[in-house]
Amino acid sequence: MTEDQLIRLLRQQVASALRRNVSFPARLILAISGGLDSVCLLDILQSLAPQLNFSLGLAHYNHKMRGADSDQDEQFVRGLALARNLPLQADSWPADRPELNSENAAREARYQFLFQCRRHFRADWIVTAHHADDQAETLLLQLGRGCGLDGLSGMPAADYDRHLLRPLLGISRQELALYARARRLTYREDLSNQDWSYRRNRIRHSLLPLLRDMFDPQVTDRIAATAQLLQADQSFLQQQTDVWFEHTVSLIFGDTAQLLYVLLEVPVYQTAPVAIRRRLIRQCLGLWPAGQKDLTAADILGLDQLLMSRPQAAGSSRNLPRDLKYAVSGTACRFWLSAELSDYSGFLNDGKHTLWLTKPGAPVQAASQALEQAAFKLCRVSDAIDMQDGVRYNNSTWLVESRLLSCFYCRTRRSGDELLYWDGSAGFHKSLKKYLQEKQIWPELRDKICLIVKDQEIDFIPGLYRNRRQPGALMDVLCWQLPDKMMSSQDQER
Repeated sequence: MTEDQLIRLLRQQVASALRRNVSFPARLILAISGGLDSVCLLDILQSLAPQLNFSLGLAHYNHKMRGADSDQDEQFVRGLALARNLPLQADSWPADRPELNSENAAREARYQFLFQCRRHFRADWIVTAHHADDQAETLLLQLGRGCGLDGLSGMPAADYDRHLLRPLLGISRQELALYARARRLTYREDLSNQDWSYRRNRIRHSLLPLLRDMFDPQVTDRIAATAQLLQADQSFLQQQTDVWFEHTVSLIFGDTAQLLYVLLEVPVYQTAPVAIRRRLIRQCLGLWPAGQKDLTAADILGLDQLLMSRPQAAGSSRNLPRDLKYAVSGTACRFWLSAELSDYSGFLNDGKHTLWLTKPGAPVQAASQALEQAAFKLCRVSDAIDMQDGVRYNNSTWLVESRLLSCFYCRTRRSGDELLYWDGSAGFHKSLKKYLQEKQIWPELRDKICLIVKDQEIDFIPGLYRNRRQPGALMDVLCWQLPDKMMSSQDQER
């Protein structure tokens, strides 16, 4: 193949990849390091821009991991952008933060920067220069760690969720080197690519050459093609998982629409095929950023085995990586992020009760602040017509006077708390601990429930309990009307 033929071939391949995924006219932003791969892609994209009708911008992130070499890479890219008359957005790892010490940390910082650049340029796609060798290395890395179909599928050519495009996945590093020679392109050499302390470099310089010698000179292309085939299977499985997710999973949100719980119906889950079950677990946990990392195949397999055998054995909460927890109550397995739930204050509907939650051990709040603030919010969402002497609502016959609220204060539960029940004229006590257990309130919520107290006696637990000796109208607001109206208002806002 002549140099001119190679140039045309690679440009045609990139153009085909763009046409499959991009609606023109479009704005693209290229992640450029200054190395061989991204410089070749820059040259190809700039040659295609007039023909395909897209504008191009550049984004460069200096990780500050290689000292002066990193700074020289940045200066090279700045010169390249100037010479080619292209806009450039460049940034670097802050000097006042600890140095990046891993490939994963560097990758996360880089992608966060790229997403910011996409917003800055108002670009449709972020384009990266990952090629067939990168794909083969990624698949072998995942295989060595132990993975499922998602890991073996490698990098998709188009990631629609993150607006990432990888048009070089069908092109090898050797072909790019030949293209750079044919086009007389200059680029930077990253000396860290020779550092064998990185696992990817050991695969690149040792394992892949061995596989080429022992099995097939085109083994890189074969592995990349395998990843592409598996992506079709992975896509179909994901579509099926989404259907099961709709029928199996429900979500519980807080006041500000933050996700507090994911509930998985165990009996339905148990009827799903094993491949769907494990994907369901991963999808449930992946709804939190913390659940997208550090979950191992052993974590997923162990939870699946538990839910398929004796789910009642998970009645108490159990830990997963990244502060995630799970427990089984009745027929549902619930997942939550411990720190987020611990910090939450507001209303929560667990499917049976509407609970008013606060932080455990929070300082006592005077009723004039906590209760009246809640009453005013209720009044606002209910079209109150009179707030001078109390809280009066349209289409209602009751009134709550602000002076009644001043007798009460709020706190969370304490050891020895009891509730008063009346049987005719006689009263008897029940421990709050036993009452919450009977109501099947989830254990992790019991220390967060807001109790409304007067003279050291619990008179109201919004959504749960009322002491009958208190005025009926006041109880209606604090126990039933307030939680119900607050939750219905939040649902409308969402």
